[in-house]
Amino acid sequence: MRWCCVGFKAHVQAAGERGMSIIVCMPDESGPEFIIQHRATDMGFEFPSTLNMPISVVTDMRIQYCPWCGVLLNAFYGENAKAISRNDLRVKI
Repeated sequence: MRWCCVGFKAHVQAAGERGMSIIVCMPDESGPEFIIQHRATDMGFEFPSTLNMPISVVTDMRIQYCPWCGVLLNAFYGENAKAISRNDLRVKI
């Protein structure tokens, strides 16, 4: 895999872990979606009761450009995005 920069590569490799990461999803034939994701806990962590108050433990935000080097992600990764896609980590609505 050819990466646009070290920052993007490191954050893709951190997907599913606590903190900020980048996930790439391939929802359909329209092409890849690039998402900055923040997790309050590692995947699989049982969150304690919050006394019926809602709390977001995962936040997703779609992006078009790399936050570290500014490359247009769809143009740079194109079909190669399938190799790093992680549809399983996307927040389901």
